[in-house]
Amino acid sequence: MDLVTLPEYSQDGSGKTLPDWITPFERRTGCDVHTTVASTPGRFLDLMGTAKYDGVSARGDVSGALMAHGLVAPVNTDLLPNYELVFPALIDQPSNTMDGITYGVPIGRTADLLVWRPDQVRTDPKRPVSTKLIFDPAVASAYRARVTMQDSPMSIATAALYLRKHEPQLGIDDIYELDQGQFSAAIDLLARQRPAVGVYWRNPDQNVAAFTDRGAAVGIASQVSIDRLLKEHQKVRSAGPDEETTGRSDSWMIGARANHPNCAYMWLDYVTGAAANAKIAEHTRQAPANEHACDLTIKRSFCDTFMAANEDLFDQVHYWATPLRDCGDGRGDVCKSYADWSRAWAEVTRGG
Repeated sequence: MDLVTLPEYSQDGSGKTLPDWITPFERRTGCDVHTTVASTPGRFLDLMGTAKYDGVSARGDVSGALMAHGLVAPVNTDLLPNYELVFPALIDQPSNTMDGITYGVPIGRTADLLVWRPDQVRTDPKRPVSTKLIFDPAVASAYRARVTMQDSPMSIATAALYLRKHEPQLGIDDIYELDQGQFSAAIDLLARQRPAVGVYWRNPDQNVAAFTDRGAAVGIASQVSIDRLLKEHQKVRSAGPDEETTGRSDSWMIGARANHPNCAYMWLDYVTGAAANAKIAEHTRQAPANEHACDLTIKRSFCDTFMAANEDLFDQVHYWATPLRDCGDGRGDVCKSYADWSRAWAEVTRGG
């Protein structure tokens, strides 16, 4: 069985000290697993377009394109006993479902949080924290070159959430379905924010270094980064913002022309089982998808740290979804695609 996988999502630690959830699967099922690692949406589409691969672990920023282009097959969840143990809130998300049809099973979930240094950033403890701290020019100007943002086109969705709350006249509903006017407003907001941003981070190491070495005062951060900052005794606080937030729920999918569909189905069921899902969650540093995986994590406090069962938080998370030309709501092909998002984001971060 050949799989396209995100980095670290198909860990074969046999003969090493790394975690290993591939070897037990191979021994249990007789299916040989071969993996090809990809990290960019374009690479995922190219690989899955070859029809060589039986399955794929996909982020939300590419899963929509995989579904729309017919590169993955609908999943019969009746064949996946462990699917019943997935947190209900992860089911029927845009990252794994299209037109009411399930194409993917969730691996886990993460939320993007607002993080700040309380000794440098004033907040009202009686009111929810707001992304005005990073987007409102009257506020963010106090933190010039000390704001952090994720270096991803998906940060456009964070700006869209701010606009949905504070400029309702734009009519933004789904933050991943932006027409020209809505999209332009989000890009303009990010361009105005540019002087306040000191670090656009691409991974937790860069995110942490922004606060430890680069003088960051406030920004968007993952729970992985926040956990590391606290362990390093950095005085930071974090919360989901009043405007709601973005996050990730990656999915395993089956190739549209899988050569080994039986093995692919067994794999999807296996990775959503509590034991394997616990290993995956701890290794990739995210809340697990299986409700019972928290009982099997090596570190007993892991799920508390990553707020695995905090539905109040995750109810406010808009998981990454692939922007497509078809708005999906009757407006037709007037929304901006992922390619549009990528081009615009590159211009923003270049300061163009």
